[in-house]
Amino acid sequence: MGDELVVKGALYCIAGDNLGSHAIGGFTENFSSSEYFCRYCLISRTELQGADPNICGLERTPETYSSATEQLETEDSPQVQGIKFRLIHSNSSPGMFPSSVSPFLSVLSHSLTSIIHSYIITLRKLLSTCAKLDRQFSDTMAEAL
Repeated sequence: MGDELVVKGALYCIAGDNLGSHAIGGFTENFSSSEYFCRYCLISRTELQGADPNICGLERTPETYSSATEQLETEDSPQVQGIKFRLIHSNSSPGMFPSSVSPFLSVLSHSLTSIIHSYIITLRKLLSTCAKLDRQFSDTMAEAL
C-alpha cells in the first residue's frame, strides 16, 4: 500500500435529543410557542411560517450570543432570542447535536467549514479521504438510483 493512509469511518449513533440539547445549551425548550427556537440560527417563528420551508435565519455567532446574554443580565426577561442563561464555557458556536429544525447538511457544512478554516484539515485532504472511503450498499450513487 506504500505511503497511503486509509481512513475508514461510520456513523455509530447521535446521542441526545433536541429537547435535551436545548436544556443543556441554555436555549428555550418551548418549541411550540417560543419566538426563537433554533440554537443554530436566529430564525423566528413568524419567518419559518412563511412561504419557504427551507429558510434559515441569521447564524448565531459568539457576538449575537454575547449580546443576548448581556441583555438577559440587564433586563428582567426569562429569555432573549431563545437563550435562557449564559453557559460558562459557551460562545454559541455550533457543536451540539443538530436541531431537527435546522437542516442537517447545513450544520455539517458549517462544521466542516470551521474545521477547514481552523487548519485542522485541508479541503484537499478531506476530499481525498472521502474519495478513498469504502462505500457499501446504497452509499454509492449507482446503487442509490
